[in-house]
Amino acid sequence: MNKRIFAKKGFTVAESLFAAAIMAFTAICMLELFINCASWLRKGREISVATGHAQYIMEEIRGTDFTQIKSKADSATWNYDAAGLQAKGLVPISAETVSTS
Repeated sequence: MNKRIFAKKGFTVAESLFAAAIMAFTAICMLELFINCASWLRKGREISVATGHAQYIMEEIRGTDFTQIKSKADSATWNYDAAGLQAKGLVPISAETVSTS
């Protein structure tokens, strides 16, 4: 008989299942990494926008006469909610409020 007929070729079922398990594990890890990166990107954007809002308010305070700063801070002149930020031309983050007290 020809020995080539009985020669092993290809993968066994166990080898195929093992390779599929490795590929599934890798895909799950990559998906988790993608989701975490998207979350970090959103948080970084929110921090950047909030820092811009703080800089805007600091510039308003800097432009105020020194004798009026305390009275304006006490009267909440620079406290803003989302609507107040939009009125100033700024894009608020979800549930953002600015308090200078």
